[in-house]
Amino acid sequence: MADTDYYSVNDLIKMALEELGVQDAGQPIAAEDAQVLLDRWPSVVADLNHRDVGWFDEQAIETACLLPLAQVLAYNCRNAFSITDAAKVAELTAIGGKDGEAERTLKNIRRLRRPRQTMRTDIFNRYRVGRFGY
Repeated sequence: MADTDYYSVNDLIKMALEELGVQDAGQPIAAEDAQVLLDRWPSVVADLNHRDVGWFDEQAIETACLLPLAQVLAYNCRNAFSITDAAKVAELTAIGGKDGEAERTLKNIRRLRRPRQTMRTDIFNRYRVGRFGY
């Protein structure tokens, strides 16, 4: 992980606003829009961590996880921005919703990088209670 670049929450907020269609690329971020996303970001991360999608740091976001996390955040904040267009809601749901494309991508990234392994035990030895010399 030493070679991994990290992005800040501000980069994530900018990308999520673009996913929502609230902000065009290259435009300055409105403080009110950013605050809505900042307020909801900790609960979105906690939900992903709790449902075992992966473990994500709220402040340091890995390069590979940036876009999928922005898509999940955009989906979770769609009601705050009054997005009611059926096509846009369906698009956000398919990409960033629970078990959507972004969540599957995040699960695959985490499974490839941090596989779960069983703990190694050594029960067949000549020592009592695992002590040497007895």
